[in-house]
Amino acid sequence: MTWIVLLCLAAGATANVLVAWGVIVVNQRSVSTESVFHSPWPITVPVTWPARANGSCHHYTGWDELSLATTDGVIPAQSPSHLYMVAEVRAGTPFRSMAYWDVFGMAGEAEFQARGMLDVSLPYLGPRALPLTPLWTGFLANTLVYAFAGFAGVWMVRRLLVQQRIEKNECPGCGYSMVGLKHGASCPECGCFWFTKEDLYGR
Repeated sequence: MTWIVLLCLAAGATANVLVAWGVIVVNQRSVSTESVFHSPWPITVPVTWPARANGSCHHYTGWDELSLATTDGVIPAQSPSHLYMVAEVRAGTPFRSMAYWDVFGMAGEAEFQARGMLDVSLPYLGPRALPLTPLWTGFLANTLVYAFAGFAGVWMVRRLLVQQRIEKNECPGCGYSMVGLKHGASCPECGCFWFTKEDLYGR
């Protein structure tokens, strides 16, 4: 049982990453809502940047894009040299679990830096940026959701297999034919206790 739980957790973590990457690859920009907020930068930025930024958040199917920018009191159209910006992308479902950042700085000269991402070029889809940085609360929550779903699936398959073996008078553990053996005998192959379909259904 322990190895099944560990396997389900590992599969849940793997599925978590693959789902987060999948929603980025599909890249469906069907905006559901947009919000505006005032926030500190989500990552460490150069000391020349102001401490806080105005932000807007676009919510898509399975991922969010947060754009945090400040002009330090200067309108960008008039003086773009004072524009600072961080675009944060969070992906995952049902909770956001992976993220990356595009960092822009226009202090004197253009600066660009990407953090926590893997650039890939996919056939027919073009370039994509896959998030590599886990958002631990969402990552753990998604892992548990997927692990539970996987465990439930394994348990149901196992249950159906055992029921099918009992219907055929086979050992529920290994499938060895128990025809001709006394009721209550142990399986000669694996030692599993053998019970009949009458025991299972109570008739």
